[in-house]
Amino acid sequence: YACLSYCWGGPQPVRLVLDTMDAHFRGIQVNTLPKTLQDAIEVVKTLDIKYIWIDCLCIIQDDPRDMAHELTQMPFIYEHSLVTISAASAGSCDQGFLQERQNPYKLEVQLPYACADGRMGSLTISQPTSAVFYGFEDPIDSRAWAFQEGILTYRLLEFGAGELRWRCPSSNDQISLRPKHQNSYRQYGGTNLVKTLVTLSEDRALECMEDIIEAWQHAVTEYSKRELSFPGDKLIACAAVAQRIGELHNYTYRAGLWEENLKHEILWRMDILPLILKPRPVEYRAPSWSWASVEGKI
Repeated sequence: YACLSYCWGGPQPVRLVLDTMDAHFRGIQVNTLPKTLQDAIEVVKTLDIKYIWIDCLCIIQDDPRDMAHELTQMPFIYEHSLVTISAASAGSCDQGFLQERQNPYKLEVQLPYACADGRMGSLTISQPTSAVFYGFEDPIDSRAWAFQEGILTYRLLEFGAGELRWRCPSSNDQISLRPKHQNSYRQYGGTNLVKTLVTLSEDRALECMEDIIEAWQHAVTEYSKRELSFPGDKLIACAAVAQRIGELHNYTYRAGLWEENLKHEILWRMDILPLILKPRPVEYRAPSWSWASVEGKI
């Protein structure tokens, strides 16, 4: 089976609720689904995969008990899927992601550059879109839950606005409108954490603790700038990743930080931009020494 990772972008026009269960079990016409879901089904059919897991159709949305149970299963679901389809460029379920891409780079200039070994090379300077400049390439990069979905899945096929990206433990490839020398920011942060998690074995865990902690800190920086519909989910939406690290490497997790490195991990600060700091949440979410106690990028 495949999974879909996408932005809801508001209420879902088609979703599984108690009143629609019988009708949905009898069948759902694909053309009645939002465009993003239709596109995902088209991709899965092309890949000759029989099943697809989509949260709004596989979790009973108005049943708190089913919601609570399925949320605990989501890490397992994404981790064991054959592939996760990421509708990265779609800002809502109605937008879709199978369309002609627009090249975001308006200007490209090559400048001569003297290499350290004496050879002459060149530097290429491109003018990115404002979205890239401020750290988000695609709408899904602002969604907190997508962070965990992308990390836990072993194979990720991302349909971005400017490129098609494939990631698995053995490779990172892209079919891109960007110049080949232009590295995607996705090679950093959460992706490093993925590589670290899937390449280290338990017998190497202790000697590589520094790498794990550094990868986690980069990932948290990326995660902290993402948005949640329910701010109280800030620790919950990354809990499965933390649990996996703790299990594999025998670390103790404390409200977003690792006890084994606590004296360093409490040395976080809010990003200086924007200059206006957001207030702390009214409801208790984490102790004040945890980055999860504040809103915004750290």
